[in-house]
Amino acid sequence: MNDVMMMKTVTRREIAEKLDRLAVSADVKLLMTRLADLTMKVGNAIVEVGRRIMSFVFETVKLFPHITLGVVVGFTMWWLIGSAAILGALLGPIIGPLLVAFGLGVGAMADVADGGLRARVEKLARSFETPGQG
Repeated sequence: MNDVMMMKTVTRREIAEKLDRLAVSADVKLLMTRLADLTMKVGNAIVEVGRRIMSFVFETVKLFPHITLGVVVGFTMWWLIGSAAILGALLGPIIGPLLVAFGLGVGAMADVADGGLRARVEKLARSFETPGQG
């Protein structure tokens, strides 16, 4: 089965505890809490979309910390370059995606070297093997 679909959804209390431990402003915590409270009606069921999104984000950060850091640094550099007066408007759309991709690549290499991503990729590869192939 797909690990993402089988992922445990965290409770509101767990989300609140994780948000309390974050070193961000109260405004950001409030926005993230509102996101966690987001629900949608699908047919006759109410789906807690916000909690699922927050669960996915927390799980991704836990499983791939270097990738997360690389992408955040890439977006930050993109924002800094894009905020420059004239040069930022010219270079931002070109260099920005490259910085994010570079951060993603460096983070992925660090996660593979760390072993966490390697184990998950090897598990995925084994799931595609046929019984007599091994």
